Amino acid sequence: IDWNAPYSGGNGVSISEYAVLLYISSSWTEFKNLCDGASSSVKSATQCTFALNQLSLNYGDSIKAKVKAQNERGWGTLSSENSSPPTMQKPPITLSSLTKSSGTESQSVLTWTTPTVASETGGSAITGYNLQYQLSGTWTDLIADSLVTTYTHTGLNSGTAYEYRYRAKNVHGWSSYTTATLTACSAPSKPSAITSIVAVNDGDIQITWANPTNIGGTSLTITSYELQVKHDNGVYADASSYCQEGSLTLRQCTITKANLVTNYVLAVGDLVIAKVRAKNSKNLWSEWSDANTQGARIPDVPAKMATPVVTDAGLKLRITWTEPNFNYAPITAYKISIWNNDAGPAAWAIDTTNCDGTNAQVISNKYCEVPIATPLIATYGYTAGNNIKVKVEAQNGLGWGTASDDCTTGAVITKVPEKPANVPTKVAAKTSGTTIVIDITALTGANAGNSAITQYNVKYVKDSDAAVLMTTQGLSTEITLTGATLGSSYTFTYAGVNVHGEGTYSDASASIKAVELPAAPTALSCAYDSTVNIKFSWTAATDGSGTLSANKIYIKDINGNYVLADTLGAVTEKIIPMTTLAAAPYSLSTVGETVYFKLQASNELEYGPLTAATSCGGSVTMKTVPSTPTIAPTITSSSETSISVSYTAITSTGGSAITAYVLQKATGNGEFENLADSMLTSQTLSSGIVSGQTYKFRYAAKNALGTSGNSPEVTIKAIIVPSTPSAPAVSTSDGSVIVDWTAPYSGGTGISITQYQILFYIGGSWVEKSFCDGTNMNAISETKCTFLMNQLTLSYGADIKAKIKAKNEKGWSIESSENSPPPIMQTPPITLSSLARGTGTSESQIHLTWTTPIVAAETGGSFVTGYNLQYQLSGTWTNAFQDALTNTYTVTGLSSGQDYQFKYRAKNIHGWGSFSSAQTFTACQAPSKPATVVFTVVASNANVELSWSAPSSIGGSGLTISAYQIVIKNNQALFQSLTSTLCSEGNFNLRKCTLTQAQLTSTFGLTTGKKVYAQVRAQNSKSMWSEYSDVNTQEVKIAAVPLKPNVAPYKTAGTSTSITLNWNTLPAYRNGGVTIDKYKLEISTDGSSYSTIYDAMGTSYQKTGLTTGTKYYFRYFSHNCLGYSASSSPVITYYAADVPATILTAAMSMAYAGSKTKDVEMSWTAPATQGSAISEYKVKVKISTGDFMDVTQECEEYEESLTELKCTIPMKNLWASPFLLTTPGVPIEFKVQAKNGIGWGTLSSAKSGVNLQTKPQKPTSTPTNDAASTTFEQIKVDWTAISASPANGDSAVTQYVLSVGSLLNVYQGSATTHTMTSGLTPGHDYQFRYAAENKYGVGEFSDAITIQCPTTSPTQPSAPTTVRDGENIKVCWNAPSSTGGASIVEYQVEFLDYSDSTYKSHSTNCVEPDINSRCCSIPETTVKSFFNLATNNEVKARITAINEDGHESNPSDPTTSGVRVNQQFPLLTYLFMQKLSIQKK
Repeated sequence: IDWNAPYSGGNGVSISEYAVLLYISSSWTEFKNLCDGASSSVKSATQCTFALNQLSLNYGDSIKAKVKAQNERGWGTLSSENSSPPTMQKPPITLSSLTKSSGTESQSVLTWTTPTVASETGGSAITGYNLQYQLSGTWTDLIADSLVTTYTHTGLNSGTAYEYRYRAKNVHGWSSYTTATLTACSAPSKPSAITSIVAVNDGDIQITWANPTNIGGTSLTITSYELQVKHDNGVYADASSYCQEGSLTLRQCTITKANLVTNYVLAVGDLVIAKVRAKNSKNLWSEWSDANTQGARIPDVPAKMATPVVTDAGLKLRITWTEPNFNYAPITAYKISIWNNDAGPAAWAIDTTNCDGTNAQVISNKYCEVPIATPLIATYGYTAGNNIKVKVEAQNGLGWGTASDDCTTGAVITKVPEKPANVPTKVAAKTSGTTIVIDITALTGANAGNSAITQYNVKYVKDSDAAVLMTTQGLSTEITLTGATLGSSYTFTYAGVNVHGEGTYSDASASIKAVELPAAPTALSCAYDSTVNIKFSWTAATDGSGTLSANKIYIKDINGNYVLADTLGAVTEKIIPMTTLAAAPYSLSTVGETVYFKLQASNELEYGPLTAATSCGGSVTMKTVPSTPTIAPTITSSSETSISVSYTAITSTGGSAITAYVLQKATGNGEFENLADSMLTSQTLSSGIVSGQTYKFRYAAKNALGTSGNSPEVTIKAIIVPSTPSAPAVSTSDGSVIVDWTAPYSGGTGISITQYQILFYIGGSWVEKSFCDGTNMNAISETKCTFLMNQLTLSYGADIKAKIKAKNEKGWSIESSENSPPPIMQTPPITLSSLARGTGTSESQIHLTWTTPIVAAETGGSFVTGYNLQYQLSGTWTNAFQDALTNTYTVTGLSSGQDYQFKYRAKNIHGWGSFSSAQTFTACQAPSKPATVVFTVVASNANVELSWSAPSSIGGSGLTISAYQIVIKNNQALFQSLTSTLCSEGNFNLRKCTLTQAQLTSTFGLTTGKKVYAQVRAQNSKSMWSEYSDVNTQEVKIAAVPLKPNVAPYKTAGTSTSITLNWNTLPAYRNGGVTIDKYKLEISTDGSSYSTIYDAMGTSYQKTGLTTGTKYYFRYFSHNCLGYSASSSPVITYYAADVPATILTAAMSMAYAGSKTKDVEMSWTAPATQGSAISEYKVKVKISTGDFMDVTQECEEYEESLTELKCTIPMKNLWASPFLLTTPGVPIEFKVQAKNGIGWGTLSSAKSGVNLQTKPQKPTSTPTNDAASTTFEQIKVDWTAISASPANGDSAVTQYVLSVGSLLNVYQGSATTHTMTSGLTPGHDYQFRYAAENKYGVGEFSDAITIQCPTTSPTQPSAPTTVRDGENIKVCWNAPSSTGGASIVEYQVEFLDYSDSTYKSHSTNCVEPDINSRCCSIPETTVKSFFNLATNNEVKARITAINEDGHESNPSDPTTSGVRVNQQFPLLTYLFMQKLSIQKK
C-alpha cells in the first residue's frame, strides 16, 4: 500500500504516525500487525507491504484502503479510498475432473485441465500440481510439485481399481484435493470391418460382424456393441434400435428397407455403409471399425420403362425397348401389351406366341416381331395406315415395375399401293420424233400402302393396239419410250409395287403423237395498210408429219429484243396498227424507225424454229402522234391574284408538223378544262385567280395523226414560299445532338410550314439525314430535333454544321446560314491498340493486356467507359467479359498448346466501337531459357566447337522444339545469326556445331584474339522463342600464334658462372586460343645475335659455363599448333653477380625527431654490395595487422631520399590508414632492404627503438560534482588527472579541456577542478565532460555527468489585490518571477490581524488556494471577526510561495488600496457588482 505524504501542517512540523485502514467484513479496520503506521520504515517509505493471504477476504473482493496522518497537533482527515482497487486472490479454487485418457492393463495415462478462468485459479496463474494415488489406504505422491497436466502411471495390476487425487497451487498456496477412481485396463481392440452386408427378405439388409481380437484385459467380457449406419448426409447414426431380426450380442442385425429409407434417407441404389464398436465389462469402448466399402445396395422394382419403338420389318412390325434401370435386382421378364382395336376400353392383349416376355432370347434381344396380317389385322382389328398401340413393363425379384407410356407412333400397318391419283404426263422438252418421255408421280405414305415402293410398272397403248408392259423402270419417275412410230398416237398408265405386291394402275394419259418439229415459215414481207397500219405476210411452214396448228409473230422492240406480238392460227398474214408498235412493249416511237419481225410455226409436238429476222425495209417506217410532253408546265410567277404559265415547244412531232398546243387548267380537285388551242407556249392568267386557291396546269400537242398525251401536271397555290430561316442552334448533351431553330414566316395567312429540311455538312456536301426528319410532326411543331451523335457519319473532331430551310405548299425557302460556332463531333472509340500477350500467360491461361486510349482522336472524344473481350476456339465467339473498365484480363481454364482467337472493343457514351482485328494467342509458354553455350577449342586445329543443352521446359504438353537459333557477336559488336550450313561438323538438331577459324573470320569479321561470344534460343512447335541464353562467360578467342610473353624470364638462382632462369606459363588469355605445347629460350651477349638454348615444354632452365661479370641477354617464345609467338618483352639482362647483403639490425636505429619530436626517424648503415652498386632501398613498417608495409613513398614525401640511409614519417601518419596503429606505448618496428643491379637483397629483421605515441585516450571516469561547494549560484566539478601510459597517449598531458553541454572549452588548463558560476539556472540539468591534451592535440572526451543546479526559494511575489465578490473578499496575486528551479506547489495567504499587527492564516479559508488561478475567497464577516477589523479597516493580505522542494519565498508586500470592511455602496452599483439584471415591468 503506497501513499503520498500530506502537507505536514507547518514549517518544521513532521508526520508522527500514519493509520492505514482496510475494508474488511463491511467495516474499516486498522490492522497494525499488517501495516504499522508508527513504524519509522513505514513513515519514511509511505508504504507498507504484507502477504495477501493475511487478509480475511474472499476471492474477487476489492482490496480497499484509506490512510490518515498525525502530527503533534492531532490526526488529519481520513483520505478517500483507493480508486480502481485490486481484487483479492486466493489459492486455486476449482479443479477439473481427473480422467484417464488412455491406458493398458498395466498403465493408465491420467490427464487434467489447467484452469484459466480467474474464478477457478484464485486470480493467479497455476504454478504447480501434486498428484497422489492409493491402493490400500496409504497415499503416495506420483507428482510432488510440477507444472504438467498429464501423467502415465505404470506397473499396475490388470483390472484393479486405483484411487487418485490431485491439487494445484499458485503464489498463494495449495488448493483442496479432487479425487477419482480409475481402473487399469484398456478398451477392446478395434473390430475388423463389417464381415457381410447382404439383401434378404425382399429388400431387407442383414449386417454381420466379428468379435474384436482383444477384449481389453484378462477376465473381461464384451458387454455390448453399438452399430451405426451412414446417413445420406455423411453422418453415422445409431442403428441398434432398428434390428428386426438377430441380436447385437450375436453380432448380426437385419434392418428393413423401410427403416433404411426413412431413418437414414438412403435412396434406391445407395450402398449400405456401417461400422461397429464394442464395449467391455469396464465400460470401455473400442475404436469404431473401418466402414465397409462393398456390400448390398438398396434395391427396388424396375424403374418405369422408356416408351417402346415400333419399326417396319417388312411383313412384320418390330417392337423394340430399352432395358430399364433394374434397381439392383436383375430383370426376370418383360410384359409386351398390344391394344386390341376390336375390344372395348382397356382391352390390352399379350401375344405370347410372337412376343413372349419370359423368353430368354426376347429378354436378351429386347425386341419382338409381330406379323401384320395375323394377328395385327386379323386378330387385333388394325387396318392399313393404323399405328399400333403398345406398352412394355419389366419384372425383377422385387416385382413388376411401372409400365412404359403407350407407343402410338412409329411404323404403321401396310398393304399393296393404292391406284395413282395422277396420270402420266409428257415431258415436252425431252419428247421429239421417235422418243417419247413421260413423267409419273411418286407414291408415298398411304398411297404407297404405307410401305416403301420397290418399283413402278408402266404400260402403253399405240393407236388402238393392245397394252404393252414396258421394261421394269425401278424407282425412276421419268419413263422413256424409244423407237415410236412417227404419226402414231400413244397413251400410258402406271402402278406402284411394294412388299405386298403390285397396286392398281392409274388412268391413261392424254394421247401423245410421235411427230417432228415443223420447219420455219418462209417468204416474209410487210407493207402499209392505210396510213396507220402495217401488214406482215409469209408462206406457211412444212408440218413435220403432223398438223400445223399455230404461228407466233415476234416484233423487235426498242431494246433489240423480240417480243411476242400475237399467237395466230394457221394463217399467213397479220395487220398491226403503228400506234400499237409505238406503245409498250415495243416502244418503236422513233419516226422513220425500221420495223423487224420473226415467225415460228407449231404442230402437235411443239413450236418449230424461228425464222431469221426480216426488215420491213425503207419504204415502210414508223410514224406517230407527237411525243407526250415530258416536262410539266412551268409557273414563271405567281401571287395571290395571278399565275404565269409557260411550256416547252414539242420537237418530236411524230413525223408530222405540230398544228396546236392545248393548255388545260383545273381548280382544286376539279376537272381539267381546255383554255385554248394555240401555238403560243406561255400565258398569264389573272382573271378568276382566287387567293389561297390551288390550281393545276398541263398541256398537249397536236399533229395530223392526233393529239399527244398530256404533259405532267404542275400544281400551284396563290401564295409565296416561307421566308429564309435564321441559322439553327446546334448543341450536344450526353451523347446526343440537339438542333434548334426558329420558325420563319410561313408564306401567307392560313399557310403552315409543312416540312423542314435540316442539312448537315458531311463528306464535303450538305446532306439531309433521316434521323433528323424535318417531316416529323414533332420536329415541325417543336422546331427541334434530337438524335444520337453516333448517327452522324462524321469523323471525330469534325464540326457539326447544320442549315435549315422551310417548305410550305408553294415550295422551299432559301437555306439558312450555318450554325456558329459549331460543336465538335464525338464518336465511339476509334483506334484500339493491339492485344498483347501478358506475362501471366501459361499452359492453362492466356493473360492479355491492352492500352487504354487517352488521346481524343482515339477515344472518339469521350472517355472509354468499358471494354468487351471475346475469344473463340471453334467458330463461336465467347465473352471473356462483357463490360468492364480494365486493360488486362486473364482467361483461365484453357487447354495447353491450344490456339485461341481474341478480339476486343471499347465503348464510351456514344456506344461500342468496332472490334479489333482478331489476334491468335496460344495457351502455352515459350521454352525455358537454355543454358549458356559451351565452347571447346580443338587443340589439333584450333577449330571452335559450340554445344548447348535443350531447354528444361518446352513450354507445354505435346510441344516439341522445332528450331534453335545461334547468334555470335560480330566485329561490329552486334549479334549476328549463325546458319546451320556453316557447321563443318554437327548440326543444330544435334545441338552441336563446329566452326573453323576461317569461318569465324569471314562470316563474323572476328579477327585474331577477338573473343567469341554466343547465345542460343529455342523455338517450340508453337513458334514461340525462348529467351536467349546468357552470353558465355567462358572465354574463347579466335586462335592465332600465341601473344608474345609480356614478362621476361626471371633469374631464380645463379653463381659467377651459371644463371637459372624461370619463366611464367603463358596465361590462357595469351595463348592465342590454343593450348601452349612448348617454350623456346634464347641467349645473347650483345643483345642482337641470339642462339637457342632450350626448346621444350617446361618453365625452367639452368645455363652454365658463363663468364663471371659478363652481361647476358635472355628472351623466350611460346608455341602452339599455329606457331611461335614473338619474343618476350622486355629482353632481360643478368650479370654473374648476386644481390646486396642483408642489413643487420645492429646497423639500424630509430628515434623521435622533428622540432616537437612528433616524427619517427629510421636510419641504417649500407650493406655489402655483392658485386653490384646499390641503387635503391625499401623501408617497411609493421602495421596493425602484423604485416610490414612499404613506406618508401611516405619517406619520399618527407623530402628525403632513402639513399641518405634514413626515413622520417610523422607520428600522426601511423594512426591512419593503412597503418592503423592506435595503441600508445607499443614499440614501432621497421625493416630495410637494399637493391643493386642484380636485384633486391633479403629483407632485414625487425628493428624497434621508439614507442607509438597518440593523443590522450578517452578518460575512464566522468567528472564528479563537489556537492559541498555546489549551490544554486555555482557548480563545482573535479576530475582525475591523467599521467600514465597508455591513457596519456604515451606523451605527457599538457592541459585539460572541460565542456558543458554544447559549450566547448568552458575551461582549459592544467588544474583538475573548475567552478562554473555564470549562465546557471536553478533546477536545470547540465552535462559536464572533460578531455586531456598532449603535444599531439586534444583526446577523446569522457562520458558526461549530469548535474542539476540546486533549487532555491522562489522570488518574492508582488503584492496581492483584494476585491469584493458578493459577501466575500477575493484575494488574487501574480506568480513569482522565479520559482527557484522547482514548481510552485503551494501559496500561503496571510491577513493582517489588527489586534496585534501580525499576519496570520485562517484555519479553513484560503488555506490551500488554487495554484493555477492564484485566487481565493474568504467571507467578509470572517475577515472582520477572525482578524479583528473595525468598520472601514482595509483588508491587508500578503502571499508566500512554496516550491516542490519546500523552499519558501519571502512574503510579498501587503495589499495596498484594498477593500475596506462594511463600506457602503449605492444600490445600483451594488446590483451591478452582483451581476443582476433589472427588468422593466
